[in-house]
Amino acid sequence: MDGSDSMAKENDKPAPGGLKKDPALFTGMVEFKLKQGVAKETIIEEIVQKGLTPAQAKSLTHRVSERLEILAVREAVDFVSVALAAVGALVAAALGAGLWVLADNIIWSHLDFMAVPAGALIGFGARLVSGRRGVPIQITAAVVAVFCIGAVEYFLDVPALSCAPVSKGGMEMIRGFSCVGIKTAGELARDIIWVGPALLLSLWIPRRKKKN
Repeated sequence: MDGSDSMAKENDKPAPGGLKKDPALFTGMVEFKLKQGVAKETIIEEIVQKGLTPAQAKSLTHRVSERLEILAVREAVDFVSVALAAVGALVAAALGAGLWVLADNIIWSHLDFMAVPAGALIGFGARLVSGRRGVPIQITAAVVAVFCIGAVEYFLDVPALSCAPVSKGGMEMIRGFSCVGIKTAGELARDIIWVGPALLLSLWIPRRKKKN
């Protein structure tokens, strides 16, 4: 009993000539050295020499090490989640664009409002496949939505085949694609009216819900 008490007291003593200091002062240094790959034992010895007790040095080093390990796991999970969100968003974009072009072909009129369900599908696809919510997933969904809507608006406008190339300000493409060219101010305004809600939906669906 006396031996264990004396060992505990020994571990609680600062290094010879040192003053007992607050362990929080050494957190940044310990974190930096762990990231550099310095061994824990070496770090403990160094901060003991700077004034911490051996017990404090060990506790601080292990605590910072555990926190860094947790952060590393979270970063890896976030990267995988974003990649999965991109896959889900792209699959949903292909489905949304396909439905949009199909509707255009059936009615033979360009349906700008179809951008809205396409945006919703992309947001849902990103959230469903990644299994996560939050800003990285939202940004991924929004970027994919922009490319999806742009592709349909400027390259898959099938009903525009009936127009003359000059009326679209560009050259006529092979059948199944539109005349690519400059849109009129009215067409651009109509695009913006529907693209806005589509992007908002792609951002809103995978948002992080507030905790009650």
